[in-house]
Amino acid sequence: MRLFMTNTLGVLRGFGRNTWLMLAVFGVSGFGYFGIQAVLFNLYLLRLGYDAQFIGTLIGFGQLIWALMALPAGAFGRRFGARPALYLWHGLHGLGFAIVLCAEFFPRQFLTPVIVFGWMVFWIGGAFGGSNGAPFMMRSAPRNLLNLVFSTQVIMFSVMGFVGSIVAGILPAALTTLSGASATDPAPFRAALSLTAICHGISVLILTRLRDQPDESGSGTVSSVGRPTALLLFWGGLMFLLTASEGSVPASSMSTSTGNCKCRRPTSAWCLGWPNSSLFSAPSARRSCCAGWARRG
Repeated sequence: MRLFMTNTLGVLRGFGRNTWLMLAVFGVSGFGYFGIQAVLFNLYLLRLGYDAQFIGTLIGFGQLIWALMALPAGAFGRRFGARPALYLWHGLHGLGFAIVLCAEFFPRQFLTPVIVFGWMVFWIGGAFGGSNGAPFMMRSAPRNLLNLVFSTQVIMFSVMGFVGSIVAGILPAALTTLSGASATDPAPFRAALSLTAICHGISVLILTRLRDQPDESGSGTVSSVGRPTALLLFWGGLMFLLTASEGSVPASSMSTSTGNCKCRRPTSAWCLGWPNSSLFSAPSARRSCCAGWARRG
């Protein structure tokens, strides 16, 4: 066992500076996005008065922006290099999410447009990361260690996401107790979610320590091997199903979480007092049919 650990540590040291910096970025992202944001963001929107229909539509809108911007983001990386694209990845992530969290301070009629705009900026940044993060990792890591590098990346995502989810489960309750706020007040959730924006800022600082790669400009030779069309179609279909499932779970979970309301209305939208809300229109006047979802004045 000791020999195994010694050999493993020796191999890990061979990753190189840029690879370890990128793994650190993925770890911070896992904590902020897969941990804090994934657990608390939908609950925050619920406390702002939005229903499951709005939340599902907003998440789907973000995935659409990600898909539409993927090719332009990849072209940007080839033209200007992966490092500027990676800066935009977490820079726009942090900026967009900060806009979403600040939307509550705008006049009520601007709440929804500001949230939608911030969410759009957030996922434009996601397109730059999705199109340029993995290629940069492949250029940074030694060829004989690529499998181990990407396995380590998955581990970083998963472990840090788990840690972030634990923090997300504890922090809002602690902040609610300290501030004396009610369970339906969005302020403790907004404060906890601010950690996500901070994580993106930390990621930008880490990215500034990256060193240039020999083929950073994208001027390398083009492979003469034909395009693996069948493989691309397979992975395209798989990613479509994965994205669709990620978008459907939050909306269905929001509907389930409000399904135990004591009132006789059949849907979570009625329980939340928003029967007619939609993505691009400001919510109607607040109404409450359930004491558990009483609104602030």
